[in-house]
Amino acid sequence: MEASNQSRNHRVDAAAFTCPGLPGWTVGSLCTPGSGAGPSPLPIGRFGNSQVGSIVGTGYINLNTGLVKTFTLTNRFKLSAEGPFINVLNHVNLGQPNLNLSTVSFGTITSGLAPRVRQVSMRLKF
Repeated sequence: MEASNQSRNHRVDAAAFTCPGLPGWTVGSLCTPGSGAGPSPLPIGRFGNSQVGSIVGTGYINLNTGLVKTFTLTNRFKLSAEGPFINVLNHVNLGQPNLNLSTVSFGTITSGLAPRVRQVSMRLKF
């Protein structure tokens, strides 16, 4: 049930989902089927009929690398310079879409994963 033109603000087609037992329900309204109290319907035995995998999350692209150079200072001392690099391509990896039917942000992505990270260190071995 993915949106045909997926973007950060429209990852899931909200029109494909409804709150069972509540005619006229709209996305963003409270969905509490099964409580039997007030306007909530009695339990109906299941919550929808979507199959596993009907919503596919965002992809993840990551390339990590590192450089290490060891310098011999004396027989007893060695100096090692290291530089690990995470997400070298600096590709934008989006978080997962909001799948809470009771919020108006249902189907939108509001977060991202870590950007490029660089680190340099030196280690004296003796």
